[in-house]
Amino acid sequence: MSLCAPFETILTRFARRFPAGERLASDPVQFPRRYAGAADREAAALLAALLAYGRVGSLLAKTEEVLGVLGPHPSRWIRTSTPRRTLQALSGWRHRWTTPHDIAYLLEGIRGILNEEGSLERAFKRGWSGHEANLRSPLIRFHRRLRDVDPRPIYGRGAGLRTLEFLLADPGRGSPLKRWNLFLRWVVRPDDGVDLGLWRGVLTRQLTIPLDTHVHRIAFALGLTRRTSPSWETAEEVTESLARVDPGDPVRFDFALAHLGISGACKGYQVPAICRRCDLAAICTLPARPLGLEEKSPRRGLAPVGARRQRRRFFLKPLTNACA
Repeated sequence: MSLCAPFETILTRFARRFPAGERLASDPVQFPRRYAGAADREAAALLAALLAYGRVGSLLAKTEEVLGVLGPHPSRWIRTSTPRRTLQALSGWRHRWTTPHDIAYLLEGIRGILNEEGSLERAFKRGWSGHEANLRSPLIRFHRRLRDVDPRPIYGRGAGLRTLEFLLADPGRGSPLKRWNLFLRWVVRPDDGVDLGLWRGVLTRQLTIPLDTHVHRIAFALGLTRRTSPSWETAEEVTESLARVDPGDPVRFDFALAHLGISGACKGYQVPAICRRCDLAAICTLPARPLGLEEKSPRRGLAPVGARRQRRRFFLKPLTNACA
């Protein structure tokens, strides 16, 4: 997918001018950034990233509640606590599909890794060679290691694990893995005031964009993908397009693109009073009316609820329109 020089200039300028510091308060990366120690930042980052679904206000509040239980040093709590203690401390807590049992299982998985490897980074690098085009394969192995916990003492015999399967989504399946890729972006990219720069050696060019509803919609409008549904292949295609702008660090644009939608600054369709102030206006092809899309569920993604003909015309526009 080719991108013209004006496109690259405009996108780079947009990311540079984006007021990232002003948006930290509405992003879950704020949680790991509050800790000084690398071990606490790493543990808080994994927990906060995996809980990053649903409405922003709700996910921030629920993550705050869990980290409040873990205290000023989350890694210390995880190393010394037990699932029973976690279940008691989180009694009555719930974040949409995620239950206290899911959190207890996750923390037990982290505890096993910390006790055996000393850090999540070391466990991840057990399955990483440095030659992969992306981090999906080592992530699959890391996921298996994290799931190496007997669920029966936590959930009871015969208990369903559907909520856990959602929290710890299998990287081997076809979903875009937004929350896993968000965690990897945080720990791999250098500390720029947003990301954490915790892991050394893993290459930023291996990262895949954390594709959520907002990034997916804006990526369509910018011609970064032809795909009409969020999937791993869509995330790869968007990342490959961004790599033509910055081959060494394609996901550096993620925070700005995501918060353009999260903040409501981008409505998903043309609003002249808003769009004329947007740095991306010259390369954006948003439709004049809402497309009639909504997020049915994290598993089903974008679903058409109207304006299907207009939606089809929009999605099938040539990708060169931004530079025509």
